[in-house]
Amino acid sequence: MFGKKEPSNKTIYVISLPRSNSTAILMAMQSRNDTHILNEPGVHAWQCNLPKKQELPELVVDSHSQNFSEFSDVAAHIKKLGTQKHVFVKEMAFAAKDYLIEDFSLLNNKDASFFFLIRSPQKSIISHYKKLSVPLDEIVSEVLSYQDMYRLYETISEQAKDRTFIISAEDLLDNPRSAIELFCENAGINFNEQMLNWPKIELSTEWKPQADIWYRAQGSRFSLFWHGTALNSNGFDKNLESPIQTDLDGKPTFEEIKEEHRSAYMDLYREQLKHYEVFMEKYSQRIKLESTMEYFSSFS
Repeated sequence: MFGKKEPSNKTIYVISLPRSNSTAILMAMQSRNDTHILNEPGVHAWQCNLPKKQELPELVVDSHSQNFSEFSDVAAHIKKLGTQKHVFVKEMAFAAKDYLIEDFSLLNNKDASFFFLIRSPQKSIISHYKKLSVPLDEIVSEVLSYQDMYRLYETISEQAKDRTFIISAEDLLDNPRSAIELFCENAGINFNEQMLNWPKIELSTEWKPQADIWYRAQGSRFSLFWHGTALNSNGFDKNLESPIQTDLDGKPTFEEIKEEHRSAYMDLYREQLKHYEVFMEKYSQRIKLESTMEYFSSFS
């Protein structure tokens, strides 16, 4: 199943909210050596189009230096790279909607597949807060919105129904081999063992070929700040996850968030949880369907 010939160049999008383990999938894809890697190419254009860009924290502003100030340039670059070899696009949902929805030719590309990576919202919210420690505002709410990401999922599913998939970040870490094999099958590319065990990326002030994307796309300082755990890993490892504080019922307490900010983030969590649960319901239905099909195919 995984040794079939790849007849055409594939374009693979992994769309997620921040702090969802998407960089680990990027590391797996980077190990293949047959794929162009784009790390959040739309984020810089999103920043350029914000009315209050200057109010973003320092380690957000200009952390993406791929120089795509317009979403049309992002789309054109993806198309150009797709004529050469496979393209992997790791993108934030808040940026992806601005060029995928505006340019349906990307969605209508029959060699493109779209994966929505979802992580328990309490984990992504807390992890994001621990990086920036800023009060909740309109921009942070947009960045962490499962509601907006689900709307994007629905729109893309309408245009690319059989090429739109969901990945659970928790399942990815619990059973990486199974998850990555299925990811490759759905994307139409061959699986290889290197995708489960990649070399660590050691960043310094000195440029290295194997770390080119991290210098070219963001610069070592920003890459280490946002992606340090993944860069220092050599595979999918759930032991690298930081535990979160919970009450006796296992519900998150958000004690990791400063008391003066906590209430607003807890409200955000409660609002986004229901949209995450809809994602999970669709994900579970798909997994059950694929398991059933695999069971019956074993008799053929």
